Amino acid sequence: MDTSCLPPDPSELPTLAQYRTPEIPQYQGNPLIEALPPILNPQEAAESLRNLPEVDEAHRRLAPEIRGHLLQTVRKLFIPLPQHLDLEQRLSRMIRMEYESRNPLRPGHWGNIRAHFQTLTTALNRLLALYPQLIDHREYAQHPMTTRQLVWAKLECPFDGSVKGLCLNFLQYVDNCLGTMYGTNYRPHRRTVDDLLPIMARVASLHHLGILVIDEMQHLSEAKSGGAARMLNFFVQLINTIGLPVILVGTYKALPIVSG
Repeated sequence: MDTSCLPPDPSELPTLAQYRTPEIPQYQGNPLIEALPPILNPQEAAESLRNLPEVDEAHRRLAPEIRGHLLQTVRKLFIPLPQHLDLEQRLSRMIRMEYESRNPLRPGHWGNIRAHFQTLTTALNRLLALYPQLIDHREYAQHPMTTRQLVWAKLECPFDGSVKGLCLNFLQYVDNCLGTMYGTNYRPHRRTVDDLLPIMARVASLHHLGILVIDEMQHLSEAKSGGAARMLNFFVQLINTIGLPVILVGTYKALPIVSG
């Protein structure tokens, strides 16, 4: 089974929006920002990210062969380092700055979106987990608001190595998160990457996507994607078209792909 499009936790239910008044004035009055968790200081971020396996003093008295199995719990140990806390702060700013420009209650918001359509790693997972992936908005300031907010999306590059497959994976990922049918409706084989980019932009905007993470970049193949230059142009166009922060993640094998 291909799990590259599955959300990290398919069983997790959307979080019902609970609004907090942000400390920063320009964030206030924006339900997409007010529904996010509070901004963490470094100590709070460290405590949220830290994962210490449970240790029982009685374990010391167990037989050696049993204690050997208990050593496997060290794989769950996670101690946040300064670079993790710095990344958490960057992620926090990126998501909020993006939502600041896309307040759905601002007059002309949907018209601007339509105009825009026309113009065509372990630490990271833990950082994303600080934010609910789905937030349901039902009422804001005593007014009905039927919106499901997709705060973040993280998908893997397809094993076939094509950027077209990456576009289709994105649509399938959104379907798995929201129960939509974009992957089926837009999968006809004659669609090109240029056809799929504005579709991705529309889907991302409709569901208020805050940040897109593309993992396993080393899977992309220059041969199947039309060369390194075409692939780099795709990512530049992807960021410009979707209009939201995109984080590219991969091993050192991906360096030649993104070094341009």
